[in-house]
Amino acid sequence: MPLELREQIASSEKQRIAKKAVAYVKNGDVIMMDASTTAASLVPYLSQFQDIIVITNGAKTAYLLGHAGIQTISTGGRMIIESQALIGRDALETLQNYNADVCFFSCRALSPNGDFTDNSAELCEVRRKMMKQSRVKIFLCDSTKFNKSALVNFGNLSDADAVITDSALPESYNEYLRK
Repeated sequence: MPLELREQIASSEKQRIAKKAVAYVKNGDVIMMDASTTAASLVPYLSQFQDIIVITNGAKTAYLLGHAGIQTISTGGRMIIESQALIGRDALETLQNYNADVCFFSCRALSPNGDFTDNSAELCEVRRKMMKQSRVKIFLCDSTKFNKSALVNFGNLSDADAVITDSALPESYNEYLRK
């Protein structure tokens, strides 16, 4: 789905999620953010922090971060034009070189059994690497994605340190949450 369309879906919900998510950021943090529009919603709220560095595979996210005066590292890699996401070997090798305090990520759909799913295997691979390289993993998900599935799994609710949504997470997911 083109980025411009995804930006319009649940935009007010994404803003509510972003306002909650910045509670996990502190001055001096190194942050990884995927190319999702939900993670990109954090950008306006990050300028209040000092000495943060954001590493992202989102081309538009990197642009917005730069304009906000936030030190930004782009993964590089092959671009998926529709989503402006950078993927592939170059993106993965860049991520391997860094460690982050916190990672913010989303997905296309959250399956009924708590799996993070998306349609691009390469995009999922980048998200897995970001999660691996980060101390704290924050899953961002608006309620339009609940109980749906996409082609590729890249993790489960049990892999996240926190889940931030715009509404209550359905009780059916409780068994998959990290205790």
